[in-house]
Amino acid sequence: AVGAEMDNITVEGANGGLHTNYGGKAEAAVKALTEDGYDFVYVHIEAPDEMGHQGSTDDKIKAIELIDDLVIGPVA
Repeated sequence: AVGAEMDNITVEGANGGLHTNYGGKAEAAVKALTEDGYDFVYVHIEAPDEMGHQGSTDDKIKAIELIDDLVIGPVA
């Protein structure tokens, strides 16, 4: 996103880990689309990748489930 000169929206509590602020990322994406005039948002969520690097299959699955519940659902 930075390389493409896209705006970077900072979300409090977004830390790249399993317990990142998924809901805050979803809220920021929806706000950008509905209130701030953006036509497109790219939501980067590092947690599943990071859990894979840590070798934790269970946490990788949990991160994907949290994305589905707390990001995909609300944004859709």
